Amino acid sequence: MNINQIILSLVFVLAALFDRRDNRVPNTLCLSAGILAVLMIWYEKGWENIVPSLLMAAILFILFFSFWMFRIIGAGDVKLMMVSGLFLGRDVLCFLICAGVCTALLSFFLMIWRRNLGRRMGVFLAHVRQCLMEQSILPYPFDKNTESGDGGIRVTYG
Repeated sequence: MNINQIILSLVFVLAALFDRRDNRVPNTLCLSAGILAVLMIWYEKGWENIVPSLLMAAILFILFFSFWMFRIIGAGDVKLMMVSGLFLGRDVLCFLICAGVCTALLSFFLMIWRRNLGRRMGVFLAHVRQCLMEQSILPYPFDKNTESGDGGIRVTYG
């Protein structure tokens, strides 16, 4: 594990803690991490090697912004994915796949532990059915009264 991965892990853990406490990821955390990533690239590899990281950050922004538009993730997640693109550059794809699998497993086991797997799958399947019937992608329903914002994505990515 290199220093970029360690710092990125710490950023995700901090983001999870803030998200759990305040229900949001501070812009200052994401901006500070982004600036730190750019400075580390400059120090380790020089300015000419920053283009792949900036390109990954832009691609991740476009991809995860579309998820945000459909209320699948929060705006803090979009910013954190951009930061991960800056820190990891081309290696971000492997990171996203591994972290995505960990997130899915964590979510599955949390639903079993909380005894709401059936209800959550029912909501999900009803949403998929509604999307198919209307032949469009609809925002996923999120009920703040019954669902906790426990920072699951940030915890497993961290």
